[in-house]
Amino acid sequence: MQDTLNRYLGQLSSHIDRAAFKAILEPIVDSLSCQSMISATIVPGAGLVTTAMGGTSWRGLAKGIPVTIAAATVMPALVGTIAQNTFNVYAYYIDSAGVVTSQMGTAGATLADMKFPVRPAGKTLVGASQFNPTSAAFIGGTTLTDAANTNHVGLNVLGAIDQTSLVE
Repeated sequence: MQDTLNRYLGQLSSHIDRAAFKAILEPIVDSLSCQSMISATIVPGAGLVTTAMGGTSWRGLAKGIPVTIAAATVMPALVGTIAQNTFNVYAYYIDSAGVVTSQMGTAGATLADMKFPVRPAGKTLVGASQFNPTSAAFIGGTTLTDAANTNHVGLNVLGAIDQTSLVE
């Protein structure tokens, strides 16, 4: 049986308490219903300005609904520029309808300074492409992802992850 946050919160008598708990718990429950179950291998597209799914299909859940991306699927367009000698990522997300999107993070001078984009609600993080262009800027939609200077690294994701939530 599938259960919902609203059913649990319905047991609280105060609508003020329900609203307060929902604001706190909804992002957590959403991230738990959006999970990767088989790791994806993101690879540079051979002679392409996009990346592709590697030789294995990806599977996961988006809002509790099973979704898949077939092996060798070309990933969405990369939009934005990564300056030379900086680190940045393009994260790939899938929704419950199977639509895959990409979103660029925030560049950093070092790998530790790079920031992932915020995961859109109801979407699952499939994986990411990390770039560290060394001899020129990486220009999404123009630069070949398999160019020697892009230093592409495919990042795999397995299980629940929220790369932007931190405990301080």
